[in-house]
Amino acid sequence: MLLRIPTSLIVLGLSLVSAAPTYDPQQQTFLPPPYSSTTPTLPILEEASLSQLLSGLRNGSFTSLRLTQAYLSRITAFNDLNAIITLNPHALTEAQHADTLRSNLSSSIAEARYPLLGLGFLVKDNIAIPPSSGPTTAGSYALVDAVVREASPVVQRLLDAGAVLLGTTNLDEFAQAKGDHPWAWSARGGQTKSIYAPEEEEAGGDVALQNGFGDVCGSSGGSALAVALGLASFTLGTQTGVSIVCPAGRAGVVGFKPGRGGMMPMEGVVPISKHLDVVGPIARTVEDAERVWRVIKHPQEWEGDEVAVKRRKGPLRIGVPFEVFQSQLIDEDDLPQIPTALSTLLTRLTTDARFLILPHPRNEVTNISAMTSDDTRAATSIITTHELKLGLNNYLKNWTLPHHNAPRDLQGIIDFNKRHSSLELPLGPFPVFGHPPRSDESYGDQSFLIKAQGIEVGGWQNASYARAREEVERVGWREGLKPYFAEGEGVDVMMVPTEGISGTIASLAGVPQITIPLSSLPFDYPLPSNATWPLYPHPSMRFGVSLLAPRGHGHHELLLEVARMVEEVLSKMKTEGDWMRGKGLRRSVRERLEALREW
Repeated sequence: MLLRIPTSLIVLGLSLVSAAPTYDPQQQTFLPPPYSSTTPTLPILEEASLSQLLSGLRNGSFTSLRLTQAYLSRITAFNDLNAIITLNPHALTEAQHADTLRSNLSSSIAEARYPLLGLGFLVKDNIAIPPSSGPTTAGSYALVDAVVREASPVVQRLLDAGAVLLGTTNLDEFAQAKGDHPWAWSARGGQTKSIYAPEEEEAGGDVALQNGFGDVCGSSGGSALAVALGLASFTLGTQTGVSIVCPAGRAGVVGFKPGRGGMMPMEGVVPISKHLDVVGPIARTVEDAERVWRVIKHPQEWEGDEVAVKRRKGPLRIGVPFEVFQSQLIDEDDLPQIPTALSTLLTRLTTDARFLILPHPRNEVTNISAMTSDDTRAATSIITTHELKLGLNNYLKNWTLPHHNAPRDLQGIIDFNKRHSSLELPLGPFPVFGHPPRSDESYGDQSFLIKAQGIEVGGWQNASYARAREEVERVGWREGLKPYFAEGEGVDVMMVPTEGISGTIASLAGVPQITIPLSSLPFDYPLPSNATWPLYPHPSMRFGVSLLAPRGHGHHELLLEVARMVEEVLSKMKTEGDWMRGKGLRRSVRERLEALREW
């Protein structure tokens, strides 16, 4: 799907720069302008940290306007990957305003008042942006005319911190709450595609890769891909199950899912589950993710059951439940490269005096099987269907303005989709690429919405709903992860592979999780003869390592501290190759990135 860029934005952009890059959507080629020695030099945007970008803005190496122009040019250049849904028509004006603020304030005052001044960001399309900046649609045409009353608190806090809103990113429609279809597909955004699965000619003519694309995971697939490509300084995603950490892992970037308990403001987010949904940052480094998190989080302390924070003397205790790596945490997929890479990391960590690695701590995770059992899945389904119906009805009634074309409840969304089935429920070939769908999935499904509409919710005090919440709390936290983090001989953090069900476990338990880039599958990773696509797994697919901590405000701080240390160790280990310049990038992506660096 081609991104519809507002004419005002294009005209404004051309009026502000003497030479702008051009993009031919028919040929899907990027044509850079001639390089000028007077053009302010930008860092390599797909590698630059927030500290580097802020330093460049502070010392005048480039302006926010120049940075924003570069982001918009990149978004246009990679339009065919379907990472972005909407562009903010006022982005360049807001960037100019940021430059004016910086020029009128001393550096110390600017940084104190506006800690993200001049940085461009994108948010998942289910997080309300200012109505003047564009629609918030969760990837659905049904919500195009459902104009929000105001920006969500998390977006407003970023704007108040001086950041420049670039637009919204693609996602699984309604964050995978619509129906059973491939990851990272929405009616408005199309199918987001990985930048890592190589083209056919790069893989020895493997026909499975012909016009194929890798699975980016979801539902925050567009947000993760945008960071990997340098389309923004950082992005926001949301997670109900695995939707921040899984796509961040496959994109080779950092994704931080805060824990539950009132820490993250969720107003203005198109909901799935009141008790499972959470907003979190996706960024290039742990420090970047923490910087954004500190801006958007609530200042109050944690609410609810938690483990007290008591820093022990001596090394940090990292628990590694080896016994469940293959059987549970990596699910049924045969990916030996993941535990091999993790073992290599653990070998290095055991020589670091800051850490104490505990492969089999006394409080072993004994309840993983219960957390992934059919009974727990059934209880979780009761929670999500109940909260989806109540939450969506409440969102449409209270967060959007009445409009004759906009649905006012869940049934209205279902009816809209039926009336506009060619857009919202396409069958047969992929609607964008003209290739056959996966053998087991299609886009013509809204069964999850229909299931939620069909239940008699009876309000938040519904008995079956209350029992399901109690069951998930017991299995996920009290008898699940809480004993693992108990005082005494418990661990400070748990280390697990990101790929698989670690995100589900963290979400059910309500604990914070952060994923850090670990490694990738080899370039010559073999595909099965019956491979379908989106391809999973695929050659050059990135994967991450996750750290989990107990519930509680102080544990977020500790988790981020440990994550920075682990990231530092991994950085020292990665002496060969380059994440973004290596052979693993698709040839067409690599060529466009090289061209983009020329201006």
